[in-house]
Amino acid sequence: MGLTQFKYLRLRRILAFMVVLTLSSMLSSLTALSLLSFYKGLSAYMGEGENVIIVYDMGSRTPFTGLVPAFLADKIMAVDSVLACSPEVIAPCIVKGEPIFLRGVLPEEFLKINGISIIDGKKLSPKELNYAMIGIRASEKTGLKAGDKVLVTGVLSQTCLELHIKGVFASGSPLDDEIIAPLHVGQWLRGAGYNHVTIIRVKVHDINVQEEVLSVISKASTEPSREGGQTQPSGQGSFEQAPVRWLPIRFRAEDIGVEGAERFLIDYMERYGVTRETIIVLSAATLIFSGSVILLSTQALISQHSREIRILRFIGASRKILVRDLTLKIAPISLLASALGTTLAASLLGYILESGLLQILSHSIQIYLDTYTIILITLSILAITLLGIRTATK
Repeated sequence: MGLTQFKYLRLRRILAFMVVLTLSSMLSSLTALSLLSFYKGLSAYMGEGENVIIVYDMGSRTPFTGLVPAFLADKIMAVDSVLACSPEVIAPCIVKGEPIFLRGVLPEEFLKINGISIIDGKKLSPKELNYAMIGIRASEKTGLKAGDKVLVTGVLSQTCLELHIKGVFASGSPLDDEIIAPLHVGQWLRGAGYNHVTIIRVKVHDINVQEEVLSVISKASTEPSREGGQTQPSGQGSFEQAPVRWLPIRFRAEDIGVEGAERFLIDYMERYGVTRETIIVLSAATLIFSGSVILLSTQALISQHSREIRILRFIGASRKILVRDLTLKIAPISLLASALGTTLAASLLGYILESGLLQILSHSIQIYLDTYTIILITLSILAITLLGIRTATK
């Protein structure tokens, strides 16, 4: 006996059921996409691809406040499997009344690790000492564009500097919230001294080279210190001349860490309770809540049509036929609601991120739509809906 021609499910109840499924799908998708965007964005922030390792100060409380000897960059670059070595100083600054991170880099090494596209103006070249590039979101935030001059004030040092904005760039990562300037500009505004940098990012052939890099750092710690002369920015003067040369300085090898880019950030997050277990529990709680709502809604929908179902059973419809027919009628609704919920979640998250309402240390998070995550959510909702049909038609 076929039931396809019988339209016993009432439209108003179907619409109410679809609204519940859409909201449940939206909640699950919003949680999953937010967590995914958070991790993907931070991973892309430290380096594109998997073969990027970070040399950092293990005693620092944040990724932006540590200091490591700058001369280690020369030592690491001599390792055979190293493709690029970018010593960087990350300095929190105030630009036109807005908090902005300025990143001091060696442009030629930095660009080997992070690909950028110039939206306006030109790229920063190694010989331009008081020029800078600004990320597209930082440009929108401050109103700065190529050709402008701006006064940048350091937060961690009592220094300020006028910079020429040479270009506006886009990277598709949190770097778009920063200003990129020559390395010594970052050292000046950070007040770190010319012999120190915040981190050293290293692009390698094989991520397993970490042990070799650690060995190089350990040997460098035994070199005699030759630190002397002016290695600390004085707070006055001009950047029309190059900074002093890096000198070997005394440090303890056990204070320097070497990690893959993603692991580096996870370690910092775990210090403040944002552990993998916490994220799993949060995701599981959201999935259980949404799943319970979907299961109860499916059972409620069928119980609301119990009179119609009893009539169908009376005229000869078996439970197997009823389950199959309800599946054919409700499954497309479940898939449509899942797609609509995911779309609404992505749109809402996109609006929140574009509005700058969700930031971490003045860096916006970018939305990542992972196909496998969306498919998993859709299949989970469909499976729970089918379970609800079976349990409600016993």
